[in-house]
Amino acid sequence: MEYPNLNKTEACDIATQHWGLSVASVSQLNSYADLNFLLTTTGRQEYTLKVVTNTEGRIEEIKEITQVLGVLNKHGIKVPKPILTKGGDIYVKSDQHNTISTLQSFIPGEVLEVIPLKQPILNDVAFQCGKIMGEIDVLLMKNVTGPWIETNFRWNLLNTEAIKDAIAFIEEVNLSQRCRKVVSDFEKQVLPKLGEFRKGLIHGDANTGNVILTKQGDFHDKQPVRWVVNGIIDFGDMHCSYYVFEVAILLTYLMGKSIK
Repeated sequence: MEYPNLNKTEACDIATQHWGLSVASVSQLNSYADLNFLLTTTGRQEYTLKVVTNTEGRIEEIKEITQVLGVLNKHGIKVPKPILTKGGDIYVKSDQHNTISTLQSFIPGEVLEVIPLKQPILNDVAFQCGKIMGEIDVLLMKNVTGPWIETNFRWNLLNTEAIKDAIAFIEEVNLSQRCRKVVSDFEKQVLPKLGEFRKGLIHGDANTGNVILTKQGDFHDKQPVRWVVNGIIDFGDMHCSYYVFEVAILLTYLMGKSIK
């Protein structure tokens, strides 16, 4: 995996030159494969500058993500809004850094991953997550046309060979054996029946790091605190697959959250 090479000063320069932002502060956000910078303007507006390595197929991927975000924003789903450059483009290429940059609105709040939640609050948040992911998939089914490439990247649940390779790094024997059995059962019991499931465009990465929450209520006012899903981010792993996989991915992370 080729990680993009860009520092905060260079990110600020790109935002200023191509989007005309008057940037007051820049901070780097957590990201797995790409670079994300939080930009705060002198007018206290917040944006996310997303920077990816310019590899084959990236521009087409960015166009697809922009289309999807546009559809979801139009229907009131809280996802980042793509911001066009001063010239009306959706991205900026840098030959010097071999990168492609896009700008999106920033969704304020805290990621579910870092918030310690107990029952019944976690159940409420889980219900909200399922509801918004279902709304996203239904809207994409009805409003976005392909053809979409069915990629076999590492995080595609159909890519069981990649999962087997990863299991090899598990040192605990009992855990490794249990994982291998799960994969084997999946290949024998689920894969042969995939024809019975509906498929289409899915988010593909509904993990707790991509769910943004905000808090309603205040203990000081003797009002119950409720965490509300304020948005879903990171559509970089979006792909054509089975809708049941969207549910499986979300449930896996929520179950892990419950155990913690």
